[in-house]
Amino acid sequence: MKHQGLRKPKRERGQALVEFAVSVMLLTFLLLGVIEFGMLLYNYIIVVDATDEAAAYASIYPYERDLGGSCVPPCRINNDQDIINRVIDTSAGNSIIRESEYFSITITPDYLHRHPCGTVTVSARYHHRFIFPLFGPGIDLHYETTRMIVPPGAMGICPPE
Repeated sequence: MKHQGLRKPKRERGQALVEFAVSVMLLTFLLLGVIEFGMLLYNYIIVVDATDEAAAYASIYPYERDLGGSCVPPCRINNDQDIINRVIDTSAGNSIIRESEYFSITITPDYLHRHPCGTVTVSARYHHRFIFPLFGPGIDLHYETTRMIVPPGAMGICPPE
């Protein structure tokens, strides 16, 4: 005697396979999105740390002193490249950061207008390329840090105005 109630109709035989395929696709996209977001957040933290490090360096060394003896005041040499190198060197230890993807690193004000108890701002823009192209070509990460320029010998204390 055959049990008629245990057999599925012909239209329902592939339903489980279709549901499984749809579920796997959705879970795959979700997993890829989580991985991509994690990489993006990691890169942003690296850019923030590198920019903070460069701003701290610029607050202590806002310019190089010209010790040549024949200078015209304010006797300063531009050290912007040292500050830019600080951003790149700080982030270079991370394998996913590429130096070529920094498309803008700026320092304001210029070295002639940096004075003790004033501020210096370091701004960095980095282009994060997505690993999985279905999310797009990439996104630009931007961070800016402003620090007070430390007066020499004052241990970071500025006189009241």
